[in-house]
This record gives sequence, C-alpha cells and structure tokens, in this order.
Amino acid sequence: MQLFKSLFCIKGFDSRCRFIAISIATYTIFIIINATFSNYLFITIAVLICLVVINTLTSLRRLNDAQLNKNWSIGPSLSFVIASLLMVITGHNSADWFLLIPLILSSLLLTYPSKNSSSYILGYSGPVDLSSFDQRKSNKDRHNKRIEPTILSSNSQLSNSESNYESLAVKQSLSSGHNDTYDTNIERNSKSQSNKDIDIGESIRLKLLSGKNAKLTVLILSLVIISTLLVSFLISSFKNKEVLPLPENTPSLKVQRVSQISFPDNFSLWLSQHKGLVINWQADETKESQIWNINTAQGEKSCKDITFNNGDKIRTTTVAIENSDEYFASFSPLDTQALLQAIAFRGNFKLCGYKFSLKGSQAILGKHADYAQMVNY
Repeated sequence: MQLFKSLFCIKGFDSRCRFIAISIATYTIFIIINATFSNYLFITIAVLICLVVINTLTSLRRLNDAQLNKNWSIGPSLSFVIASLLMVITGHNSADWFLLIPLILSSLLLTYPSKNSSSYILGYSGPVDLSSFDQRKSNKDRHNKRIEPTILSSNSQLSNSESNYESLAVKQSLSSGHNDTYDTNIERNSKSQSNKDIDIGESIRLKLLSGKNAKLTVLILSLVIISTLLVSFLISSFKNKEVLPLPENTPSLKVQRVSQISFPDNFSLWLSQHKGLVINWQADETKESQIWNINTAQGEKSCKDITFNNGDKIRTTTVAIENSDEYFASFSPLDTQALLQAIAFRGNFKLCGYKFSLKGSQAILGKHADYAQMVNY
C-alpha cells in the first residue's frame, strides 16, 4: 500500500531508474489497454487519466531530485496526452509510435544528475514510509541481533584483559606510524572518486544540446520520428488493405430466367429459379458487365432501388448488363409479391435513371398464371 502511495507523492524524490521505469510502464500499459478495450472508450479514457497523473507526478519528483523547474514536467505529460488521444481517435496500430515523443522528452530528464542527499528506498525518497522495503536495514538489524556464545573463567578473563592491553599498545604504535600513508590514500581515493563523479548523462546532454548541436539534434530527432511514423503508416496500410475483386470476376451462380412477359413501355419481367423478380430493358451501350451490387454497395447509386410514383422504394440486389445494352435488375425473392403488387397498381417507376410507364400492367399480369397468383386484387 505504501509503495502505491509513493506513486502519487508530490514532495518526494525519484531516482533516474525509478523515473524511467514508471514512465515506460505507463506508456506500455496504455498501449495494452488501448488495444484490449478499443471498443470501450470510457475505460480507455479513465485509464489514460490515471496514467497521465502517475506520469506527471514521477516527472515532478525527478525534477525535485535534480532541483529543476517544475514547469518542465509539462513536456512529457502534455506530449503523452496528445499522443494517447491520437491513438484513441485514429484507432491505427501505427499511431503507437507517437509515444516516442514523450519517451524522448522523459529521457532528457535522465541526463540531469541527482542533487538529493537523502537515502533512497526502491529509488524513492520522501514522506511516504518505505522502510519495510529497505533490505539493507533489515540485514543490519539481523546482524546486530546476533550474539556469539562465550564461556570464560575468572583466570581466563584476567589473562584476556592483559593481552588486550598489550594488543592495544601495539595497534597505537602501528597507527601512529601509518598516519601519513593513510592520509595519502584518502587523497588518492578522493581524486578517483571525483573522476567517477563525472556524470555521463550530463556530459552527453551538454554535447548534444549546446550551441549549434542543439538545432542539429532536434532536426535529427524530428526526422527520425517523422520517418518512423510514415513507414509505420505505409506498412500498416498495405497490410490492412483488402483488394476486393471486381464484380465481373467474382464467381456467381448462373441466374435462370423464366416466365417472360413484356410491357408497352419497352421493358420485360422475368422470374428467377428462386422466384425472384428480374426487370429487363434495353438502354445505352456500355462495356461494363455489372453496374450495381448490394453486397459491395458499389456502383451506380441510381440503380440501388426502384422508385414508384407514390414514393415506395424496393432495393435491387444486382443490376447486370448483357450484350452491352441489355440491363437486368434483380430483386430478392422476399420482395417479389410487394414488387408485383406495385407494378400492377402504380402509374410508373424509375430505375437506374430511366422512367417507365405502367399503363395496362394490371391486365398484362392477370393474363399470365405465374404472376396473376401473386397479385392480390
């Protein structure tokens, strides 16, 4: 519980390792949540808010640790919000690469050395008590509690005390003789320690972000991010692109048309083998073999339904062309009776931009047994 509280601490300090571990964890968790709950926007946004808060607070603790201006936390946090919203809005897998921007800004904070003199527990120092996780303290307490058993008589105690005095005198004489050597070793250790204190991260930052190098570094990073996003989008688009075969190349069952009857306005009716109605007429020549298909919803929009003079509409399934000028509009068998009823009692209809009169259609349908039984008078 205390470890969880430390994630929401404002006044504490985070070491470099803890800061980058929390930052990467927030980015990774959001990628997983966004992919898992892509259809549940409420869950994704709620998790995003929580992760942004955690990311912002660890940035503040890292800035406290390096004694920097707290306003610098806006960079990683704001870029994290923008990148995450782009991932949610676009729903594109390649949008995950937008998280490179807050990751780069977070990495910049790693280059600043720690200026906090307090001890760290799991990379954290602050008001939240994490002493239960301090392994060094537990080992030290365990060592202090260890008692070595000793059995001494009175004579042996006296002899031991005398020997202790003698050994103490020897140690004092040796220590006085080696003071100069000890001081020399301290100076050497301090020099070597000062060499080790040269921070690698800070030296890299100074080289990359000083003077003219700063513009070059920003330009290179921008080009890398843009190139990565473009390549990712292109690869993803090629993978997700579905090449739909042209309607004329798709295998389909041969429609058998029977029971033809002709009407005065130069169109005919047919019945398919499944009792679906087919309207046929002759029109302009074209090289296309199919101009509408309900399965793909692609083609001439004026052919997607037949419209009668009273406003009734019935959808077509396909509109195909044979012999370059013979149009065949097919309908579902479920609509056959309703379609015949409208043809029998309406004045005209429009289909594929052509208008046809239905004068005398009731009498024509009544003379054909296959159609007459499907019309209610």
